[in-house]
Amino acid sequence: ARGDIERAMQFTDSVLKYIKPENEAAFWSMRANIFCRNNMLDSCAANYRHAIELDPDMNIIYNHLGRVYKEMGEKDKAIEYLREFIQREPDSELRPQIRVLLRELTR
Repeated sequence: ARGDIERAMQFTDSVLKYIKPENEAAFWSMRANIFCRNNMLDSCAANYRHAIELDPDMNIIYNHLGRVYKEMGEKDKAIEYLREFIQREPDSELRPQIRVLLRELTR
Protein backbone atom coordinates (compact mmCIF):
# COMPACT_ATOMS: atom_id res chain seq x y z
CA ALA A 1 0.00 0.00 0.00
CA ARG A 2 2.83 2.39 0.82
CA GLY A 3 4.25 1.94 -2.69
CA ASP A 4 0.82 2.70 -4.16
CA ILE A 5 0.67 5.96 -2.25
CA GLU A 6 4.16 6.92 -3.35
CA ARG A 7 3.24 6.20 -6.98
CA ALA A 8 0.04 8.23 -6.61
CA MET A 9 2.01 11.17 -5.25
CA GLN A 10 4.57 10.91 -8.04
CA PHE A 11 1.72 10.95 -10.53
CA THR A 12 0.10 14.00 -8.92
CA ASP A 13 3.49 15.76 -8.89
CA SER A 14 3.88 15.13 -12.62
CA VAL A 15 0.35 16.38 -13.30
CA LEU A 16 0.79 19.59 -11.30
CA LYS A 17 2.58 21.41 -14.14
CA TYR A 18 -0.56 21.02 -16.26
CA ILE A 19 -3.00 22.33 -13.66
CA LYS A 20 -4.39 25.79 -14.33
CA PRO A 21 -3.73 28.25 -11.50
CA GLU A 22 -7.44 28.58 -10.72
CA ASN A 23 -7.59 24.81 -10.10
CA GLU A 24 -4.47 24.46 -7.96
CA ALA A 25 -6.27 24.65 -4.60
CA ALA A 26 -8.64 21.85 -5.61
CA PHE A 27 -5.65 19.82 -6.77
CA TRP A 28 -3.90 20.17 -3.39
CA SER A 29 -7.15 19.32 -1.65
CA MET A 30 -7.32 16.13 -3.73
CA ARG A 31 -3.77 15.26 -2.68
CA ALA A 32 -4.76 15.85 0.95
CA ASN A 33 -7.69 13.45 0.52
CA ILE A 34 -5.32 10.73 -0.66
CA PHE A 35 -3.15 11.18 2.43
CA CYS A 36 -6.19 11.26 4.72
CA ARG A 37 -7.61 8.05 3.29
CA ASN A 38 -4.31 6.40 4.07
CA ASN A 39 -4.14 7.79 7.61
CA MET A 40 -1.14 9.98 6.80
CA LEU A 41 -2.56 12.88 8.76
CA ASP A 42 0.50 15.15 8.89
CA SER A 43 0.78 15.10 5.10
CA CYS A 44 -2.98 15.46 4.79
CA ALA A 45 -3.00 18.60 6.95
CA ALA A 46 0.00 20.07 5.12
CA ASN A 47 -1.70 19.65 1.75
CA TYR A 48 -4.97 21.16 3.02
CA ARG A 49 -3.04 24.12 4.45
CA HIS A 50 -1.37 24.63 1.09
CA ALA A 51 -4.77 24.56 -0.62
CA ILE A 52 -6.00 27.30 1.74
CA GLU A 53 -2.91 29.38 1.00
CA LEU A 54 -3.76 29.15 -2.69
CA ASP A 55 -7.47 29.84 -2.22
CA PRO A 56 -8.53 31.10 1.22
CA ASP A 57 -12.14 31.15 0.00
CA MET A 58 -12.29 27.37 -0.52
CA ASN A 59 -14.27 27.19 2.70
CA ILE A 60 -14.88 23.43 2.92
CA ILE A 61 -11.17 22.92 3.54
CA TYR A 62 -11.49 24.66 6.93
CA ASN A 63 -13.96 21.91 7.88
CA HIS A 64 -11.63 19.20 6.59
CA LEU A 65 -8.64 20.66 8.45
CA GLY A 66 -10.63 20.91 11.67
CA ARG A 67 -11.55 17.25 11.44
CA VAL A 68 -7.98 16.20 10.61
CA TYR A 69 -6.60 18.13 13.57
CA LYS A 70 -9.26 16.54 15.80
CA GLU A 71 -8.05 13.11 14.67
CA MET A 72 -4.46 14.19 15.35
CA GLY A 73 -5.40 15.24 18.88
CA GLU A 74 -4.62 18.91 18.21
CA LYS A 75 -7.71 20.34 19.87
CA ASP A 76 -6.85 24.04 19.59
CA LYS A 77 -6.19 23.85 15.86
CA ALA A 78 -9.30 21.71 15.34
CA ILE A 79 -11.45 24.27 17.16
CA GLU A 80 -9.88 27.15 15.24
CA TYR A 81 -10.55 25.63 11.81
CA LEU A 82 -14.04 24.36 12.64
CA ARG A 83 -15.05 27.78 13.99
CA GLU A 84 -13.59 29.42 10.91
CA PHE A 85 -15.70 27.14 8.71
CA ILE A 86 -18.89 28.01 10.61
CA GLN A 87 -18.07 31.71 10.39
CA ARG A 88 -17.51 31.46 6.63
CA GLU A 89 -20.47 29.13 6.00
CA PRO A 90 -23.13 30.00 8.61
CA ASP A 91 -25.91 28.30 6.62
CA SER A 92 -23.99 25.10 5.88
CA GLU A 93 -25.83 21.82 6.28
CA LEU A 94 -22.71 20.64 8.13
CA ARG A 95 -23.26 23.18 10.92
CA PRO A 96 -25.08 20.75 13.30
CA GLN A 97 -22.32 18.14 12.94
CA ILE A 98 -19.64 20.75 13.52
CA ARG A 99 -21.42 22.06 16.61
CA VAL A 100 -21.30 18.52 18.03
CA LEU A 101 -17.59 18.26 17.24
CA LEU A 102 -16.94 21.63 18.86
CA ARG A 103 -18.80 20.57 22.02
CA GLU A 104 -16.68 17.41 22.17
CA LEU A 105 -13.50 19.42 21.71
CA THR A 106 -14.32 22.04 24.34
CA ARG A 107 -15.28 19.65 27.16
